[in-house]
Amino acid sequence: MEIYGMPASREVLPHEIKYHIALGKKKGGSGSNKLLHTPKALKSNSRLIMPPVQSPAGPQAVRSPSLTLYGFIIFSLKEIQRTSWTLNPISGCASPLDGTVNMRVNCELAVTVDYHGFLTMYEDVSGLGAWHRRWCRLQRHVINYWRYPDDEKRKAPIGSIDLQGCITQRVGVAPRDICSRLNTLMLEFARPARDDDVESLKVVRQGKTTIERYLLSADSKEERDEWCAHLNKTLALLKAWGSSNVTSS
Repeated sequence: MEIYGMPASREVLPHEIKYHIALGKKKGGSGSNKLLHTPKALKSNSRLIMPPVQSPAGPQAVRSPSLTLYGFIIFSLKEIQRTSWTLNPISGCASPLDGTVNMRVNCELAVTVDYHGFLTMYEDVSGLGAWHRRWCRLQRHVINYWRYPDDEKRKAPIGSIDLQGCITQRVGVAPRDICSRLNTLMLEFARPARDDDVESLKVVRQGKTTIERYLLSADSKEERDEWCAHLNKTLALLKAWGSSNVTSS
């Protein structure tokens, strides 16, 4: 962020003219104390009126501002919570500003990713695994899914996946020792373990933590790559800004 200022020149207008004090002299002789006032100047010759200044490029030209760069501060996403910033001076500029800049920055990330298509999702039904074809839409940081595309406009989603809690570093093809189905993606989420957690393809217990897996199979390699690109973009934004800064607006 750059900080500018406008230099102020020293005022050279005489005190009498600035405050409209009439100048005069006492006329001597014959006991008269009348004042001799200076002739009233024409308005066009008044020193209080700023003379018209025309740009060399013409009256329609945009003139450069009279602001001077006094310094700048640098901040990154990792330092967004700071309230004090060092003011970096400009070389060769005698700046009246020095020290630190105190400010509070409030930031919210609005993820603009929007993508939809069919995905076949692995679901655990009464301990038995089954694949169900769903119409999915990734909007902002949530994947909502329905049975059919027309349901999106007239029905609530039958389920959703919020990517804010996803611990997958980079979305890609699921390992073959976990799922050998072609064009399958895997998303993993960590949560505290519960007593009723049962080990399965979707649920993996790791001490006091349970990993929940979502297996999503695309119809083709091209669609798989498109889903990977949009999911990785969303996850990269969430990790860079932090999930607490995300807004759903």
